[in-house]
Amino acid sequence: MTRLLGLGQEEKNLIYRSNFYLPDDKWRKWIFQDSKWFRQDGYHHVRTGYAGYGLSPLEITMANFRIHFDAEFVTSYNETDQYGVIFRRNDRNNDYLWYYFFISRAGYYTLGFHFLADWKTIIDNRFSEFIKRGDTTNSLMVEMVGQKITLGVNGHILDTVMDNKIAKGYFAIYVMGERTDSYVEARFRNFRLYSLE
Repeated sequence: MTRLLGLGQEEKNLIYRSNFYLPDDKWRKWIFQDSKWFRQDGYHHVRTGYAGYGLSPLEITMANFRIHFDAEFVTSYNETDQYGVIFRRNDRNNDYLWYYFFISRAGYYTLGFHFLADWKTIIDNRFSEFIKRGDTTNSLMVEMVGQKITLGVNGHILDTVMDNKIAKGYFAIYVMGERTDSYVEARFRNFRLYSLE
């Protein structure tokens, strides 16, 4: 089912917003295997390292929320390159547990969860006509209340599923590529976080 998304009354529940002009505003400096992030012209850039991925964590922990942000590729060579968001991330027991929602430059989206070194899919590589392909900007949305996860892009609902593996955690924006001889870079802006507690 597809319908247009509207913020409506949720605007009053806005608890964090960033257009990424400030040098440091709750985003943790995270560097792993040569991945990096930086600010430029009102965008938050994330670039993969030699491990094939890069992320930038936002240190706000929540259970029930809605997030919106815009993203686009800056450097990308493969139709399977992806960007998106990690949510309810919990590293407390060093088990690296989180949900993820990624979209690819070819117009596919994936929802899943990560535990230790395993990536498990809940929705596996599903095509949507609402995802803008290539280097065009996409507006992503994730809402999670209790066990219910709702995914959206460019004002349209993509999917709604139920899952109860992770109770709460923090967020991170993410980019991933498959080539080992070059990096993938995406840039993000207009990040908004709403509390649905």
